[in-house]
Amino acid sequence: MAVVLHVRGEIRYGEWRRFLKTVERYRAYRRGKKYVVPHLLTGLSGPMNTAILVYRYKDVQAFEAEDRMTSRDLEYGKVASKMPYREGSIVLELFREA
Repeated sequence: MAVVLHVRGEIRYGEWRRFLKTVERYRAYRRGKKYVVPHLLTGLSGPMNTAILVYRYKDVQAFEAEDRMTSRDLEYGKVASKMPYREGSIVLELFREA
């Protein structure tokens, strides 16, 4: 059964353009490594500067396998950490499709 991961966070004030550049580098890195490439959603209401990265996996096992790979990938950590999220704002939500 498919699972969907939402990574929600607020982008630091004045950093929106930098976020868009860094998220594209992040998506390109993931594409090059054959990881799931997330879709980007931006908030039209709610907290200002909210962004959600949406990842879709075929099942929980695929999500867990990729999580193990990315946690060992040092370059992945460097690329991902460049996104200018406001500290303490990132929330991960894992959903199962009904």
